[in-house]
Amino acid sequence: MRILLIAGHGGTDSGAVAFGRKEADLAREFVPMIRDALGDYPVEVEVYNPARSAYHDIIANGYDYNFKKYDYVLEVHFNAYRQDPGNGQTTGTEIHVTPEEKTIAVEQAIVRRMAALGLKNRGVKRSKLAVIMRAKAQGVSSALLEVCFLDDADDMKVYVSQKKALAHAVADGIAEGYKLQKRGEEVMEEKNIPSGWAKEAWERAIAAGVTDGLRPQDSCTREEVITMLYRAGVFGG
Repeated sequence: MRILLIAGHGGTDSGAVAFGRKEADLAREFVPMIRDALGDYPVEVEVYNPARSAYHDIIANGYDYNFKKYDYVLEVHFNAYRQDPGNGQTTGTEIHVTPEEKTIAVEQAIVRRMAALGLKNRGVKRSKLAVIMRAKAQGVSSALLEVCFLDDADDMKVYVSQKKALAHAVADGIAEGYKLQKRGEEVMEEKNIPSGWAKEAWERAIAAGVTDGLRPQDSCTREEVITMLYRAGVFGG
């Protein structure tokens, strides 16, 4: 699976600004964290050139970007509405998909996991946002994540204190939606499934009590081999 991560704004476009923070800078801080968190899974991750604005390149300047080489595109932004110095409640996280997106399991998993870390879950919304619309027009599932509100002090308190955990929440949400297993878990799962050529014999051995049926592709010791042969009645009486 190949994933493209895009940090919103950039170049001469700072995006929203509040409390001395710029949206473009926050997005460029968070995207590499998501990339690193996705390293737990068997995926290839690319990051759109952080020195540039994908919107200006692709939409304003008409660059014909090839999204077809990816399975999923996630554009990362930080929301803003009006400055809130803090009232003890977060304004929250939300994610946008195109009106053409058929399923939203990935996006629901992302915001649910992020909300578990303290951000209000504002849900999945359908919007005609330019870059993800262009990706979807090429047949690629895409979403735009508004991590939290940078002009809400409560939101930023959660973000600053838990940014790495939030990045893992995004990665784990993608994995949940696409049913991806972590690399180590993937190996263990393979070991728990017998090869096709051995399946019938393995099942008969389980039924006869020769083996416990666990980890068919694990190696075994000589004493384990002798025990299984004994259970199979190879030594007679």
